[in-house]
Amino acid sequence: MRMGVRSTGGPSFQNGVNGTGGGTMHRNGVIINEIQNGGMVNRRSEVPLKSVGSGVAQRTANLPTLPRSSGSMQSLQSDLYPVPPSPMIHVSFQNGMMIPAYSGGYGQLNANGVRGNCRELNRMGVGGNVTTVQADDGTMRDVDSITPSVSPSNNVQNGCHVNTPSLRRGDEGTGLTPTPPSLRFLTSYEEEEVKDYLPSVYFGGTEQCKKIHGVRGTEKNDGYDDDNFHYRVVVGDHLLYRYEVVRILGQGTFGIVVRALDHKYHRLVAVKVIKNKPNYTKQAREEINTLELLNRDDPDDEANIVRLLGSHIFRKHYILVFELLPSDLYAIIQRNKFRPMSRDFIYELSEQLLTALVHVREHKIVHCDLKPENIMISYSGCNSKLVGDSADFSLKLIDFGSACEESRPLFTYIQSRYYRAPEIVLGIPYTTAIDMWSFGCVLCELANGYPIFPASCEGELLERIVEYFGTIPLYLVKQGRRADRFFEDGQMKYNLGKKRAPHAPHSRVLGNFLKIGRSHEDQLFEDFVAKCLHLDARQRLTPETALEHPWIDFWRGSGSSMSTASLSDSSCSLSC
Repeated sequence: MRMGVRSTGGPSFQNGVNGTGGGTMHRNGVIINEIQNGGMVNRRSEVPLKSVGSGVAQRTANLPTLPRSSGSMQSLQSDLYPVPPSPMIHVSFQNGMMIPAYSGGYGQLNANGVRGNCRELNRMGVGGNVTTVQADDGTMRDVDSITPSVSPSNNVQNGCHVNTPSLRRGDEGTGLTPTPPSLRFLTSYEEEEVKDYLPSVYFGGTEQCKKIHGVRGTEKNDGYDDDNFHYRVVVGDHLLYRYEVVRILGQGTFGIVVRALDHKYHRLVAVKVIKNKPNYTKQAREEINTLELLNRDDPDDEANIVRLLGSHIFRKHYILVFELLPSDLYAIIQRNKFRPMSRDFIYELSEQLLTALVHVREHKIVHCDLKPENIMISYSGCNSKLVGDSADFSLKLIDFGSACEESRPLFTYIQSRYYRAPEIVLGIPYTTAIDMWSFGCVLCELANGYPIFPASCEGELLERIVEYFGTIPLYLVKQGRRADRFFEDGQMKYNLGKKRAPHAPHSRVLGNFLKIGRSHEDQLFEDFVAKCLHLDARQRLTPETALEHPWIDFWRGSGSSMSTASLSDSSCSLSC
């Protein structure tokens, strides 16, 4: 889609501000209507985003003088992604779209307050203009059809010359040379810091955000870190003078994940801000290297792996930028009220997730944290409900923060407990087979609605595993460097969890948990799951052999059509 931009002699609009440039500009002054719920959520709940954007703005003095440029006719591409956009990105934009930045004009910015009082202008502000833009199916109204509500004014306000230079075509692979934004709300710390980022400056924070006032040379990273070395993220503030923090999605031991607006490419993204500690910094570099490798060898985005859009260092924190994805699998399970999912839904998910695991295993990488929260789901072909009796969805595997090369394991204590393989508990050297164990646990949760091994500690976890699959073989116990915590003279120490009385080995039946019937497909499914959960990692299905299992062949041959019998309507409304 091409959008013609007209340079005129009217006012400049940046963040909805009546500025004084010689051309017309729409930049950042957009309220995005309710965006899709979801993103890179950490756990258990989501609150819908209502709106983002900024209103009346001001202008800060003491900034570098910007070069003079004149307005001219522009014809710009609206799809300025540095990588081929994932179809999953567009889902996030169906309820609203931000207009890219356009400008035209001439003049000179005197940012040092010459011939006027820019600080007074800061306090007063000027007439704001906010435009709401509706979009259907990823389309946008032509920017020329939006008429500013502020009348033209002179190009001098309070004696301060204001410049809004025109956009210039940059390298085709990177988009546009940025228009210097009106950085109205910078702190004194940032007024110096921003000079290191010019000309790649796109956003400086909203009027409403409560900025951190950093002081150089002080403790806690000039005041920008908390006591636990997390970056002090502020909603409405910037990251790297480019990303506007819209919402904090989650926080973990590694850092913080936020939903943000990329003001360079005018899209929503997910940004992971890594903790400012050497161990986490090192692991962030590992995650970047892993994702760059996996993405590079998947140029057509067919391996169902999240796309890493960029990585940076900002105020001593690693910043990882990802495509924003609508909803994680756990949120869908939760919206479905923890009822069993339909078997064809489980098949569709299995095939796509196995495709991702094949790609990971081909590169001899272990994900190390496969669970519903790290499986992102995007529905298509629906608005707020499942349409008819079917719905297509796509899947992405995310969070490679714990991933490692199979030949070079970085950690011994890995995987979320409910999905932790027995070899990790026992301290046996692990391989990509631990991801298949987690995969089997996810299938059980989808088939039943609840985790199969909900343990409060590792001792209880082993007890629950033994109840379904029998005593841990002695040859595996002897391999484990941590086995003496759970075994004595080759015998398991029962009631380690102390939460309940232990059950005897094989006292529970996998088929009952999976709600297996008597059909041929039921029997195939039970066999499929059991082979993913084999106690001996060497005898488990691999992603490749799993894709050749008769249960997968059964569904391929029958032609899966997604039934909504086990999916509530609300599960789709979460992500569409």
